[in-house]
Amino acid sequence: MSLPEKFNLNWLDDGIRQLVIDINRIPGNSTLTTCEGHIWYDTPAWPTKDGWVHFCTNTDELLALFEEFCDGLDFFTLQKPPYIENAPSIYTVIGHFESHHDRELGSCYSGWSQGEQEKYIARAEVRKVEIQAGWDELDALIREYIAENICVDIDQLPFQ
Repeated sequence: MSLPEKFNLNWLDDGIRQLVIDINRIPGNSTLTTCEGHIWYDTPAWPTKDGWVHFCTNTDELLALFEEFCDGLDFFTLQKPPYIENAPSIYTVIGHFESHHDRELGSCYSGWSQGEQEKYIARAEVRKVEIQAGWDELDALIREYIAENICVDIDQLPFQ
């Protein structure tokens, strides 16, 4: 696999590395920023960070694949960033953790009791596994798309 000059695959989170590579193998498509999603056990103000794949596509079939994937999972969404109105091909797939803000009570994780925080982290650990399984499922769909529409020998396609 050929890589762009000065690009290091270690810059990508392990959990989405293959997905990012495969999206970037599709001609005319690219990723902009990515994150697999994280749990921070020692950051009481912000214990979880949603995962995302911010990407460009001009391929209607591929966009439909992303939409169908997100429609099938409650904690994944496909968004069109509102601040990029003049770039119609930019989208973000987000793998959501449960919110660590209770908007109704006006409180957040750092103000919760230790027991509430522990329950939140336990739920976050389960969600982290679910998000990772989602990234893996999305990558399998991308690889299937590539095999059916571009090239059967996917691993020989260049990373663009």
